[in-house]
Amino acid sequence: MAIKVIYFAAYLTNTDIVWRGLDYDAHDFVKAIKGEPFKKYVDINVLGTRRRLTNDNRDDALEWLGQMASDYLQRAGPIGPITLVPVPNSGSIVGGPPPRTLRLATAIGKNLRNSTVVDLFRWKKKLPSAHEEGGTRDPATLYRTLRTIAAAPKLPIILVDDVLTSGGHIRACAASIVSMRGSVLCAVCGGRSVCARKSAPFEVTTEELEEFLP
Repeated sequence: MAIKVIYFAAYLTNTDIVWRGLDYDAHDFVKAIKGEPFKKYVDINVLGTRRRLTNDNRDDALEWLGQMASDYLQRAGPIGPITLVPVPNSGSIVGGPPPRTLRLATAIGKNLRNSTVVDLFRWKKKLPSAHEEGGTRDPATLYRTLRTIAAAPKLPIILVDDVLTSGGHIRACAASIVSMRGSVLCAVCGGRSVCARKSAPFEVTTEELEEFLP
């Protein structure tokens, strides 16, 4: 069964084309979600209110995305009790600190009725960054490195990640949940890396990932 992914900003990575101001804004918004520095400032529309994002308050991007995501999920239709599970960052290993995506899942959960947050996954060892260090995006390899640190939730699960690139990390986590007899409703991501410019980079977009079967 395909995995539905919802994302809120198109994260342009192609430097061979001319970027517009909106492209820089979406790119920097996602950088802030990832906790990475960016230049100058970004004005973000958060549920009809303009918010200014700078390096000094970049952690606010997590709270704002939490508001946007919970609003979208509730407007999309009735949603029963669910569990939000963060997809671990590449450095989130067993015995180490929680992933930054846990803060994002918590930000969504506090604005979403009938939800709980479970910090479920870690990696067996530190993974090289797929973007900067050539780390793997292969779901089979990632699945073998994934470990659980909590009991598997019985409620349907929404996976939470910062950026969708190939979808390997989401597919590996979803496969692990299914192996524990759980179910994944969808995944929520802050942004989606794209090579082609989108006319509206802050348009909420959905796509489907092919399910990985170990």
